[in-house]
Amino acid sequence: MSDGFLKKVYDLASAEDVRAYYDDWAKSYDAEITDNGYATPRRCAQALASCTPDKDGALLDMGCGTGLSGLAFRAEGFTTIDGADVSQGMMEKAAKTGAYRALLMPRDIPQGGYDMVAAVGVIGQGAGPPGLFDTCLTHLRSGGLFVLSLNDHALSVPEYPAVLTNARQTGAVTTRFEEHGEHLPGINVKSTVYVLEKKLIFRTRFAPSPTGPLHLGHAYSALLAHDMARAAAGDFLLRIEDIDQTRARPEWDRMILDDLAWLGITWDEPVLRQSDRMASYGAALDALWARGLLYPCHCSRRDIATAMSAPQEGAMPSPGPDGPIYPGTCRPTGTHTSNGPRPTDCHLRLDSARALNSVDLTYHETGIASGPDTAMEPKAFIERIGDVVVARRDFGTSYHLSVVLDDAAQGITHVVRGADLSEATPIHVLLQRLLGVPTPIYHHHRLIRDTSGKRLAKRDDARAIRTYRDDGASPSDIRAMVGL
Repeated sequence: MSDGFLKKVYDLASAEDVRAYYDDWAKSYDAEITDNGYATPRRCAQALASCTPDKDGALLDMGCGTGLSGLAFRAEGFTTIDGADVSQGMMEKAAKTGAYRALLMPRDIPQGGYDMVAAVGVIGQGAGPPGLFDTCLTHLRSGGLFVLSLNDHALSVPEYPAVLTNARQTGAVTTRFEEHGEHLPGINVKSTVYVLEKKLIFRTRFAPSPTGPLHLGHAYSALLAHDMARAAAGDFLLRIEDIDQTRARPEWDRMILDDLAWLGITWDEPVLRQSDRMASYGAALDALWARGLLYPCHCSRRDIATAMSAPQEGAMPSPGPDGPIYPGTCRPTGTHTSNGPRPTDCHLRLDSARALNSVDLTYHETGIASGPDTAMEPKAFIERIGDVVVARRDFGTSYHLSVVLDDAAQGITHVVRGADLSEATPIHVLLQRLLGVPTPIYHHHRLIRDTSGKRLAKRDDARAIRTYRDDGASPSDIRAMVGL
């Protein structure tokens, strides 16, 4: 049996490697894969057919390859099939099968436009990253069916089954079919085929810090998220981000809750406070430390500014979303491992170059920032963001780490927040991948600005909600001020 390309496919690391490899493989793919008894397309088509009487609905064959999966779905009676693949060479062969209504590049696929989505042998090592699972769900309408397979190689890597487990636990999907069986018997590899039903679920949150009064910008963000949740018959949650105990004040906490209630905002679960979750943050840091992804940093802001302005460093770069790009003063050289317990007397930085190895940073954006499927390449991350602090000496955690863990703990499916945070999203996606938690859909909205065009901040007490209340404004007046 032939396994020339199969011998190396499971060792591919980057998306670029995968794309180039499949382009080269296109000519011999069908012969090699069928010579090894490729059974998964037929199994997926039969599983999907057993779960729906509607075979005329629109079906997206994600990662269609040369069209073997499309032919399998045709054989089971499905009539309206679109294919998508990153490999132009593969799609050229798929076009010759006649199985597809249209062939698309992934960036051209409409969100929520399909009754069924298939990912046949696509999510796994040597193919698509774990994040492709969530991407497939965004292309599926609520109540639609998602058929996919995970082969033995993918099932052995925790990040792949974790995305399925998380989707089940959050209620994003329910399982209609599951069966372990033949995949490539010629090389003794099996796969599990799943058919999942996408549920209508929308859970978002508003997460202010109790370090000052809410202003019009906060009101817009909270009202928008609340309106979106209620329109989708979903859940709106409230989280108080109070990890900075040096600035957090109980009186601000109480005022936030009172102002939100006055605006007509209600939340569906008890308020979550970050100060109650320090043990969860510590456990995540321990896991990252044990994997050698963190290193201690003793640099002050002045140290970093001095290093960045040194003659050998050249001109000062533009700041990244986490402040000045760290010059790497404390970063270990060569391969390093974490010895001993995690230190708590210094900052802990993420070794971004090491953390980004074989990690896909794609996420779905529905707001004004980029989108719809947005990604940052590892090289760009290192250059524009660098080694971010994931635990501050004075906090024991960081905004980035805490927000990722809290969104996962609350089952957040949609993050609605200001466009000023869009640049931080790749940091959050990277941490989500490293920690094995879901990546929500992001909606970055416009900012509320003053008459000079400057973004409002908590120092703008004149525009505080409480000031408007005291001056006799109504909740509808606030809505009108922010354009809702």
